[in-house]
Amino acid sequence: FDIEEQTILINNKWVAPKYVYQHQINLTGIYSWSSLVGNETETNLAKGLISLGVQEKPTFKFFIEQLQKLPQEQDLNSNQLKDAKALLNEIQNEDKTHFVYDELPILTGNNQLFLSLNLYINDLPAYKNSNDKNENLKFCQGQFDRLARRLNVLALSENYTSKISYYEECESSHNIVNIMKNDSFKEGILRLLFHEKKIKEYEINESILHGVLPLNLIFVKKLIIEYSIENKFLFSNNETTYEEDGELYIFEQDDEDDMIEVIAKYICDTKNLSRDSFGWIERILRNQMNREKIHDFLDKKKVIELPQKFDIEDEVGIFDNSHPRESDKEVAYNKSTNQEENSEPKGEITPPTKPRDSYENTNNYNTSNSNNNIVGGNKSFSNFPSNESNKKIVSSNDRKPVYVGKDREADKEQQKSQRESAKEIGDKGENYILDNKDTLLLSKTNYFQKAPTNNKGFDIYEKDESDQTIRYIEVKTLTGQWGQGGVGITEHQLDFAQKQKDKWWLFVIENINTDNTKIYQFKNPILEANSFMFDNSWKQLAYQSENIENQEPRRDDMYEIEIEGIMTTCIVTNVKPRGALFQVDLTLENGKEIKKKKFKKSWRKIDG
Repeated sequence: FDIEEQTILINNKWVAPKYVYQHQINLTGIYSWSSLVGNETETNLAKGLISLGVQEKPTFKFFIEQLQKLPQEQDLNSNQLKDAKALLNEIQNEDKTHFVYDELPILTGNNQLFLSLNLYINDLPAYKNSNDKNENLKFCQGQFDRLARRLNVLALSENYTSKISYYEECESSHNIVNIMKNDSFKEGILRLLFHEKKIKEYEINESILHGVLPLNLIFVKKLIIEYSIENKFLFSNNETTYEEDGELYIFEQDDEDDMIEVIAKYICDTKNLSRDSFGWIERILRNQMNREKIHDFLDKKKVIELPQKFDIEDEVGIFDNSHPRESDKEVAYNKSTNQEENSEPKGEITPPTKPRDSYENTNNYNTSNSNNNIVGGNKSFSNFPSNESNKKIVSSNDRKPVYVGKDREADKEQQKSQRESAKEIGDKGENYILDNKDTLLLSKTNYFQKAPTNNKGFDIYEKDESDQTIRYIEVKTLTGQWGQGGVGITEHQLDFAQKQKDKWWLFVIENINTDNTKIYQFKNPILEANSFMFDNSWKQLAYQSENIENQEPRRDDMYEIEIEGIMTTCIVTNVKPRGALFQVDLTLENGKEIKKKKFKKSWRKIDG
């Protein structure tokens, strides 16, 4: 006989062996042999039932089959609902290393079974609390979230996207903005990053802050954020803070401390700074500290000093715009329609710039693409480089700042890592130029061609229809803003530029990883340099005789050193050897004492 037939009489019903099990299974239509054999599992009856195919418990595949037989996308009766929950629990708790199912029915919040590919995991409290949300989305019951994740059901908290739907900018200004513009504040942040080993010594420069400080602070009195998942509207909500493309939107509040807390949290989150740093940043902003107060405050907290000094001109930000805001009137902006009062262009490719006399692009065919993006409102605080001259570099003789230097030696692993990263970023920049050739070529009939890999003098050819080279283009690509850290060229590029004269061009690309990528073109700026200025950072590179190089500090020695940009004399009051180095205590000429300062052999010793 066929064991699939109803060959076992149990509870006055003939059933097939596959529906009878040795263990109790709480499913409709499934039976336990206990009503037949009781506790006597070694009897001939028990052995006969086993020979008919009665198993200890159902297989994993059996649970799947029973689940798939239940009605889907409709209300379940009480027995069906009980069975669905029991089956899902069995499937979820089964330890299956190789889970071969792409989709299965799962119970939703309204107790219906839906295929998992049509469901989401609702683990986002903001969705649950929102008054404006997509009620048509289906969510699996929370008790089956583990099974849903194994079936690759998307969780809201991990897969949502968001954008600003609407905001109204405030008319009032906030002094927090001015504090964050100051170089002294930025130096303090660098010091905290270095203290917590979030950056290495060779990374200590202004450009590292592009990923730490917000590019803009925008204070708003209304801020609506729209959330989506898989391009479907999820919900919208009034928010008190939001970050988008490096711009930090903050809901204006009566208590400024609440807004300071938002800013401090944003800064700390970017580099996972400690709770201590969070509190110190709050204190600096709340107390509106200047450079001296920041320095003393961090000293008291035993924050490690930066290994190099910065020329600080307080109250002037690295990217300070010298012109005031054109308008302080309220701006209302609806991003869902891309409409705004007083909009301004953003993200366009800058026309070619010739340093000595302005280069005029006569190719009118490409001008229509230069204004594609819109800025959302007048911004209160900007880190963007301005077309206006920076206060720090204005001079009466039309000086164009250029810095000369020599790269520091780095260990091989560091060099390899830096080379790989630089190549990846450089390739992105070159490809961006090729993708935007229509706006960059000097003629419609010209074309770009990449130079061979590791070419030493330039990166891209621009050739005409006769394959004659029109331009040799060197590309410098930045992931952030083009700040005072600058871009550099190698000795080979310098030599090539001097030989090729007007054929050599420099392209600088900033924000390559954002939607605000911008290109600056220069017709051989090397030819503009006819003098070289050596600032005070060269002091540390000055020639040292062997006697000076090998000198050791002694108590009562007098030295001339630089403190906060000012040369001063000091007397050594204590010396502690630290391996090959020395730690000294100093008394300055003004009587101030400095403890545990690293001795530098570049200090000038004063005899007498």
